[in-house]
Amino acid sequence: MFTVLFPGVLASAIAATSPAIVPNFGEDGRFQWVGPTGGASGTAIARRSVITAKHVGGSTYGVLGNVHTASYRIHHPTMDLAILVFGQDLPGWHAIGGSAPVGSEVTWVGYGRTGILNPQGTGYDIYWWSGGTRLAAPNQVDLEWYFPGWGPSLISYLKGNGDAAAVSGDSGGGVFVGDKLVGVISYAFNSSNGVLPDYGFASLNNGVPYHGSGAISLTDPEVRRWLMDNLVPYCGADFDLSGFVDTDDYDCFIQAFEAGEDLADFDRSGFVDFEDFTAFVRAFEDGC
Repeated sequence: MFTVLFPGVLASAIAATSPAIVPNFGEDGRFQWVGPTGGASGTAIARRSVITAKHVGGSTYGVLGNVHTASYRIHHPTMDLAILVFGQDLPGWHAIGGSAPVGSEVTWVGYGRTGILNPQGTGYDIYWWSGGTRLAAPNQVDLEWYFPGWGPSLISYLKGNGDAAAVSGDSGGGVFVGDKLVGVISYAFNSSNGVLPDYGFASLNNGVPYHGSGAISLTDPEVRRWLMDNLVPYCGADFDLSGFVDTDDYDCFIQAFEAGEDLADFDRSGFVDFEDFTAFVRAFEDGC
C-alpha cells in the first residue's frame, strides 16, 4: 500500500511539500541550471522558461548568484507542473530527455533538507535544512505510474545507503538521465507494497515501508505536447526539446510521424498527415 505524504510531513505522508535530496554528498557542481525557485527548486529548460512543480509558489529563480523574477506563470491544468516565463534571457538551460524507462540510472537534484546515514545503518538522519545548497544523488527508476491529480510519474525507492530520496525542501527540482532532464520532483510517499523486495533499509527495519520519491515525467507524450505549446521561446523544429535545432530533431519527428503519434501533428490539425511533414520540414529548413 502507499501512504501519501502531504506538505510539511517528513517520511510519513505525498510530500507535496518541497522535497530535498538525501544523502548529503556535498554541494553539486554539475547541474548548474537547477536553481532555487519560489522557496523550493526549478530548472531552466529554455532561454526564458523555468519548469517547477505547480504546488511550489512564487516567481523567482536564482542562478549564478543572480535572482530573476518571472513575468508570469503557466500552470498545467491537471498535473503538478508549472512554467515560469521571464522577460529576459537566462544564462543557460538543461535539455529535456526523451526516455527514462524502468531501470534507468537517474540523478535527483534539488535544494532543501538533507541527511546522512544514521548510526544504526538503517536509514537517514534528516537535517532541518541544507543551507540553500544544491544537492544531487543517484538512484534508478523503479516504477512508472500515473498518480491522479499529479501526473505520469517516475518513481525511485529508497532501498539503501547512497540512494537519493526527496524530502521536504526541493519540489520542482530535477531528475536527470545523464545531463538531460526527464522529471520534475513532485512528491514523496511510503509504500509497503508486498511486491517490493525485502532488503536494504526495509530488511534492516523489519520490513518497514519503503520511502518513495515521485517526479512528474517529462517523457510523457501529453507533457511534451504541453511543453511544446508553452515554452518561451519555443522553436517548432526543436522537436526533441533540446534547445537547439539539429538532425536529432528531424530523426525524432520522422520516428513519431511514421508511428502516427499525436506529437507528429505538427500543424495541430487533429490528424497526422503529409501536411504535418511539410510544415515540419519548412520549420526545420528555416531553423525554427
